[in-house]
Amino acid sequence: MLFRSWLVGADYDATEREFNYIQDDFQKLGLLRRRVKKINPGLLEILGGKDRQTVIAQIKTKSARDFQTLRKESPSGIMACEVSQLDLSTFERITERMAPAEAWLLMTGTMERGHGWYSQLAKEWGIAGPDKLWIQMKSAGNPYTFPGGEEDVQLLR
Repeated sequence: MLFRSWLVGADYDATEREFNYIQDDFQKLGLLRRRVKKINPGLLEILGGKDRQTVIAQIKTKSARDFQTLRKESPSGIMACEVSQLDLSTFERITERMAPAEAWLLMTGTMERGHGWYSQLAKEWGIAGPDKLWIQMKSAGNPYTFPGGEEDVQLLR
């Protein structure tokens, strides 16, 4: 069975950092079979299985600006990038696409002002439930941006 997932951003550029992080991690593990560099849309194919030669996962970039890309498929999982930049209709479309496959959703990004739906969702999900979890991390928790963590030179500066 092929695990299909999406990286969704307000536009294709909004998916670039996560796309590169995932690509780098699987490349270091020797499990990256193919990467289509063109980010609009981008594609990663991940190897696995007993022989580590079988494509077991595909990760595609999707753009909320190009609403047509958020249709047809029902992926196994969706990673929404810089969620505060997405509008409510995009969030609703994403959750519609999740339903047929009973997919999971991971939302990342900073909390920006003026995004009422996202702030409200954060409050609702902050109350632990059986199928929702909200985790807030400090910027120092991003090892790509701040490899020194809390003691990173850039943060201290």
